[in-house]
Amino acid sequence: MPDDFILKATKTTAELKTGRKVLYKMTRDLVGLWIEPSNAVADWKAAGIKRTEAAGGEEVIKQAKDLYERYGHISYNTLRTLPEFPKEIGKEKIRYQACKQGKATKPSAPKQPQEPRSTQLMERIHADLIGPIKPSTSSKEYKYLLNIIEDHSRYITVVPLRAKKDAGNALIKVINEMEAATNLRLSKIQADWGGEFRNQELEIELQQRGIMLKPTIPKHSETNMIIKRANRTILKMSRTALISAGLPKGLWDKASDAIAYTKNRVPHKTL
Repeated sequence: MPDDFILKATKTTAELKTGRKVLYKMTRDLVGLWIEPSNAVADWKAAGIKRTEAAGGEEVIKQAKDLYERYGHISYNTLRTLPEFPKEIGKEKIRYQACKQGKATKPSAPKQPQEPRSTQLMERIHADLIGPIKPSTSSKEYKYLLNIIEDHSRYITVVPLRAKKDAGNALIKVINEMEAATNLRLSKIQADWGGEFRNQELEIELQQRGIMLKPTIPKHSETNMIIKRANRTILKMSRTALISAGLPKGLWDKASDAIAYTKNRVPHKTL
């Protein structure tokens, strides 16, 4: 904000002044929303003032950050669609130190053509195993995370595992639960079909159930960006939530489960 502008904010009012002149005054209604006068937009744009500064200051930003933590550090664009998000902040992003640490990634590979999205539930699921994750969990010594996405609804299921050999049985268990919940039969599984899934028992089970396997190219994540993008999102949000809360990294299994629960219940741009 320019040096000659003064913002005075209380719990119920916010006043922007230059010298003795009051540019505009905002009031807060009974439900906690700031009421912006008609001349406000022109005034703060002309003055070069950020919308967050002109619309409530630190208190409004704190509300947005608290909401951000409550929803597990979901993307900012998704956060803004929630009805309880402070509308005064507009399109400005809330700078959050934990996100800088927890969501740092390597540059992504160029996008490759993907199959059209399924038109109904249980046409296809995506599966992948993440790990070994360090450190392992302190309670049950989990080292891997099985991530499964239903293609049509984008519903995410995460299962922590102690060893890669447990992935096949965990996959079958999740398929059984999904089929029971939807009363539909799964048609296809898309995965890189690494060593965690390549075993005779699993292949026989899927063949008997009429589930087609569609392998992607191992170690080429760009051939199945849906599951790889979800892997990255779950890990980043879990890591960020733990950093923000000051909790040990070994609780990543609990954090991942909480993040998946939250992601399944917030708006998704593909729905």
